[in-house]
Amino acid sequence: MKIAFLTEKIEPKAEAEIKLLEDNGFEVLVFDSKNLEGRLINQRKDLDLIYVWQAIGLAGLAAKIKFILQTALVYRQNEKISFNQDQKKAAKYLFAEADKILLADNDFVSDWQAMNLDLYEQKLVLPSADEKIAGLFEDLIKANKNYDLRICYFGSFDQYYTRNRILLKGLPRNQVKVIKVNDRSAKLAKFFKLWRMHRKIKNDYDLMFVAFQGQLIMPLAWLLARLNKKKIVFDAIFSIYDSVVLDRKEVSPRTFRAKYLHFLDWLACRLADIVIVHTKFHKEFFIEEFGLKNRADKIVTLYVGADNELLFPRPELAPKADPFVVHFHGSYSPAQGLEHVIIGAAKILKEENIVFNLIGRGQSYQEVKNKAAEWQLNKVNFIKPVPYRVLGKYMNQSDVCLGSFGVSPKITRVVPLKVFEALACGRALITARTPAILELLTEGENCLLTEMGEPQDLAEKILYLKNNPAVKEKIAKNGYDLFVNNLSPNASANKLKKIFLSLYETNQR
Repeated sequence: MKIAFLTEKIEPKAEAEIKLLEDNGFEVLVFDSKNLEGRLINQRKDLDLIYVWQAIGLAGLAAKIKFILQTALVYRQNEKISFNQDQKKAAKYLFAEADKILLADNDFVSDWQAMNLDLYEQKLVLPSADEKIAGLFEDLIKANKNYDLRICYFGSFDQYYTRNRILLKGLPRNQVKVIKVNDRSAKLAKFFKLWRMHRKIKNDYDLMFVAFQGQLIMPLAWLLARLNKKKIVFDAIFSIYDSVVLDRKEVSPRTFRAKYLHFLDWLACRLADIVIVHTKFHKEFFIEEFGLKNRADKIVTLYVGADNELLFPRPELAPKADPFVVHFHGSYSPAQGLEHVIIGAAKILKEENIVFNLIGRGQSYQEVKNKAAEWQLNKVNFIKPVPYRVLGKYMNQSDVCLGSFGVSPKITRVVPLKVFEALACGRALITARTPAILELLTEGENCLLTEMGEPQDLAEKILYLKNNPAVKEKIAKNGYDLFVNNLSPNASANKLKKIFLSLYETNQR
């Protein structure tokens, strides 16, 4: 197994690390900064892992071309770093692409926190010349080489958005090699950069997967895939027309922007070989709204799920006594029902020993806050959005987690993300009774349901769980069991892999 060891200088600790790796059977090739990109790319088929020693600039360069190298990437920090602007940029590339970031001292975490980069998942505190590194490298190399299928994960996407986070974790664990071709530049620049990036890996994958909110990218994706005789899976999940025009009502359906968004959804669904949506009710919406009856067999469903490495049950945080804590997090959009249902339920329960923690910001935030002030709801806490990992702490400190309660048509078709997150944390869930929810959950077994738009019903369900702790615990346990068996990253990615394999095998015939 060959390791590219990237360093600006060889010093005693680096020499000891190289010797340790060689003693464990690795062939170590040392690279300095001179023509580094070209040399790495020229040798990429021979390299099994890139190991960067302290040099953050070299690490950033390796991270930028990781999609070409298609190897595991590990960075080691042995000393404190005062990041300048160029180093900050390199660190952000590295943070997005590194498989592991090894820290000689846990105090180095603060260097990254200063840039709002949370190493929670990537870091491993490990002194240099530690025997454990050989086993770590062997595992990373084996995982990178063990695959049944290669996909180009294509688009202008946020890889930390929950859907992408889950699939980017789950797919490699299901032996699907992921090659990320992603650029988030503004306007037209991203199209040129995506084309240039794709050109460098066009022969290295079996299927193209266009990531969530890729409607605008689909024409380019279709052209690139067809030129290389590859099939496309488009992860639509939701309709942007439905979200912007019908749900949030940001623009009238008669405006040019509304018609443009409708066209983007319509076109993307026709260019894709497979379109993935959230629920069967979303599938029905897509078929009717965008005239896809003759392509109904090309539209498949896949729940979003949640990241159970960041959101999981933490019994030690659960409330042991009053007050009874009700948790909500999300955007303040009409679909959530905050401005009427949730704040209305808080008003009804004003005299009860019940605290509402509302995390988020958005469209109706000020309206909700004004109502809380007007009604003197002193047990309603308005909390700014928090990092995903911190969200799990708040959820586990609650007795009940809330879903969505609005009355928009969209809410009848979706299972809100916060529902999956509540199940992942093993918390009792209350959400609105909709066709999409009833497709997944069983009322009284793994959730309690309310009528849409009814604050009185929500208040009664909250009070019922407060007064019946055994029911609350049963619902929480059953919900968690459902999540583990059907909605974890591994389960979601396994279902997606089957979709990929079916399409790929059809294309090979």
